[in-house]
Amino acid sequence: MAGQMERERAARAAALWTLLIGLIASALTGLSGASWLQGALRFGCAPAASGGGRAVWRCDDTMALLVPAIATTVLGVMAAAAMLLIVRASWQDPRGHAAALATAGMLAVVPAIVLSAALLWDASAWDAAFASIEASRTVLWREYALPALLALAAAGIVAAVGLRMRARGRPGRLGVVLVAAALALLLLAAALTSLGTLSTGLIAAGVIGSAWYLAAATPQGPREMH
Repeated sequence: MAGQMERERAARAAALWTLLIGLIASALTGLSGASWLQGALRFGCAPAASGGGRAVWRCDDTMALLVPAIATTVLGVMAAAAMLLIVRASWQDPRGHAAALATAGMLAVVPAIVLSAALLWDASAWDAAFASIEASRTVLWREYALPALLALAAAGIVAAVGLRMRARGRPGRLGVVLVAAALALLLLAAALTSLGTLSTGLIAAGVIGSAWYLAAATPQGPREMH
């Protein structure tokens, strides 16, 4: 009994530290996506001139640097705060709150999905404003952002399944494989965007890791009946 209690305390402490480290790392890398946003998605850019219908771009460095960084930090803090509520609710009984811990898998990728949707909206608005220019930022979004978005969404789903399995006390091997696959998908998304999604990927990893450590406080095996 004493050994189990000690293991649970260590798992809970690791959950909190993992969440905090993910949030800090995300904030520190908030500017990492600026070059990808401008170079690939033309975020914060407008045609300075056009020759033969082709756009010549002029980009606002301040917008590309500050807006995504601030948005990522705010969304990361919100995701971390939501995860803290899940941690609090499932602190004493992770198995009884397996569904909540599974939700953390999808919660982890919410910042990235929200930012991707905002970029798509911005690109669509740009296309509507500059319809006469033979350049489409929506096309750029589909080419450079959509594959990463699909990888991130898949990471959330896979993580949710792995976290639910572990929180319900099932043998952890498959759960480990699924959570590791989710983290690999986060890494893939960062690679697809030349580290453009690194910041949102780090907060996602922090949330998933926090939920995993908390789920690890659940003893393996059938649930005892009282």
